[in-house]
Amino acid sequence: MAAASGAEGARRVLAVLQAFSPRHHTLTARDLAESTGIPLPSMYRYIALLRETGLLVGDERGAYHLSARLISLARAAEAAESIIEVADPVMRDLVRECGETVILVQLVARVPVCVHRVESAHHFRATFEPGEQLPIDRGASGRVLLAGLPPQL
Repeated sequence: MAAASGAEGARRVLAVLQAFSPRHHTLTARDLAESTGIPLPSMYRYIALLRETGLLVGDERGAYHLSARLISLARAAEAAESIIEVADPVMRDLVRECGETVILVQLVARVPVCVHRVESAHHFRATFEPGEQLPIDRGASGRVLLAGLPPQL
């Protein structure tokens, strides 16, 4: 297999980072290779690059997780979302009125993503974390956003 071009290499590095989620926060090289479709030998090169830049941390068992350096990136992304400032008071009113958790979902590269959440006081609840992707074809948020998309050619 030929080495990935610059743009393809960048896409692969981003795919490695995007393989992590709150539910899958610690992954082995094999897990990463399987979830991204990147061959295992190449995966080790991408892991080495991400460790060298301080974005990925490995442990003694061969498992990896995102480093705390990414927290500031997440906070910067959240701060840049001016819609949150406008939506938050309305969302808080909705929580008081209906007693349920309210989430704000936005399309990011044609994928629904939770960008903000205001929790209810209920002890048992199902919710999405800010930054978490939602299925576009299941659930109200994804379906509403899907309905507003132009058809893909």
